[in-house]
Amino acid sequence: MKRHGVEHYLVSIPLPGGYMHGYVMTNDKNILERVYDRLIHEAECRGFKHWPPMILTTHLDTGVEIVREIITKTQGSKPSEHWKKIKDFHLTAWLMTEDHPDTERLMELH
Repeated sequence: MKRHGVEHYLVSIPLPGGYMHGYVMTNDKNILERVYDRLIHEAECRGFKHWPPMILTTHLDTGVEIVREIITKTQGSKPSEHWKKIKDFHLTAWLMTEDHPDTERLMELH
């Protein structure tokens, strides 16, 4: 899905017991390297060890609505206020347990 030159990505980093997920909107896919660093840093700050080193990244041609629905359920509507205005970059990141009902839905997108 592409709007205003912005591409959509789902990033997932496996952690013990779950995942650190990121929904990225960007007009420069090269920024994904910095997103990975930030997500790993956030997970480590919360006491998670990123091992084995694996980062799943999927360009979302479809599935944007699923990701946004899950974010809204888990994060509230605040991130969605920004989605309509993005012209260059946006990141919503969140932790989700492996047994969370929406984990499988997200992982199917990869």
